[in-house]
Amino acid sequence: MSAYHEVTLKPINEIAEYKRNLIPASIPEGYALKPMLGSVANDDWIRKGIVAFRDFLFLFCDHLISDGQFYAKPPKKPSSMSDYPFLNNITNMLVEIGYLGKFIENGNSLLITKLPLCIAQVDVSGKKKPPKIPVSAQIECLRFLSLCGFVFSSIDLTAKTLDVSDTQPLKVSYPKNPSLLAGLKALSIADMELREGRRYWNDHNLLRCDYFFLLFEKWL
Repeated sequence: MSAYHEVTLKPINEIAEYKRNLIPASIPEGYALKPMLGSVANDDWIRKGIVAFRDFLFLFCDHLISDGQFYAKPPKKPSSMSDYPFLNNITNMLVEIGYLGKFIENGNSLLITKLPLCIAQVDVSGKKKPPKIPVSAQIECLRFLSLCGFVFSSIDLTAKTLDVSDTQPLKVSYPKNPSLLAGLKALSIADMELREGRRYWNDHNLLRCDYFFLLFEKWL
């Protein structure tokens, strides 16, 4: 067994400032998207949605800078200088919302019937395994997303704890700019299906608003 080497964890506001600088300051107009994204929405709406999601990420990082210490609790034994489980949990929750959500209300909301990472699983031996996003962390993720403008139906965000599996189906909206949902869905598809190589749990591709994998090759 390898010995644990103590790691000095950076403050969450410093991590947020670093991640904010990775977000594209400008996004070109009129770029061509992969044809497969036609099932999400028309290209113009997706492009608007990507810009809206980029703007959300700036707000997300700003709230992390000012309020992150109340949400992003440090682990007892961090594995790296940026090892905040909160960032992994909230990013993967966003990916599942975008990837699995179905548009309703003329595209102004997403309906989610199941978020697998928030549900306990049973392995082949019949042993129950806890959800990959712990129940104790789910309410904190939803509260922070609400702070950043998301609205979740039928959820009491003042509750001490919450099991998201008990609240499904779940309606999610972003009233400040509904086109964000199309951007989130397209970027979630990129994160799940179009990225190169294996998708790692702690690779925050979505937090970079990495729209490169959405581009149609002829546009490159």
